[in-house]
Amino acid sequence: MLILLILLTITLVFSDTFQRLKELYENTKTIKVSFVQKVKYEWYPKADVSKGIFYASKGGKVRIDYYSPDRVSIFVDRKKVVLVNFEEKVVYIESIKRNTSPVIASLFFLSEQPEKVFKPIGEFKEGDKTVLLLKPLKKDENVKEVKIYFSKDGEILGLKTYDAQGSEISINFIEVVRNYTPTDELFKPSIPEGFKVLRYE
Repeated sequence: MLILLILLTITLVFSDTFQRLKELYENTKTIKVSFVQKVKYEWYPKADVSKGIFYASKGGKVRIDYYSPDRVSIFVDRKKVVLVNFEEKVVYIESIKRNTSPVIASLFFLSEQPEKVFKPIGEFKEGDKTVLLLKPLKKDENVKEVKIYFSKDGEILGLKTYDAQGSEISINFIEVVRNYTPTDELFKPSIPEGFKVLRYE
């Protein structure tokens, strides 16, 4: 009986935090996040660190502006991915079909409801943070496990993703703005004059 009560309590805790994630998804039409990203590779001891600003609008429109260490902008819609590398003066354009990941879409594009993509499998505390551990419902080549970090007020502070090769991507949210009104030009990529364009469609 005691074991049953413990299991029931754990299940309810998962349910509460996962419900908070679903509420954030439902209540977010647009989002702007200033972030610091660290990528750790199993075969390389030093993490790659970058900084940027992430914008998303429910329905699949995304813009990411990296400004450190290199200036790179990425635009995503339902048809294509456009990457503008200002250091190399090259623009890469790919069909969205070549970049399909329901996990990435749910986490970053606001285009998939969390319960349709993830199964909550654990929860623990790190200081005053609550960490929700998720597994994709279907096999995903890019992500095998996700940790989402919540403040005690229920706001997302960051996340970590892990792939099958042992790589870890951690994204710490510095500032979050929800439900702002984007300009008409925000999600429209522009090709700077003199840049080389490479298409992979």
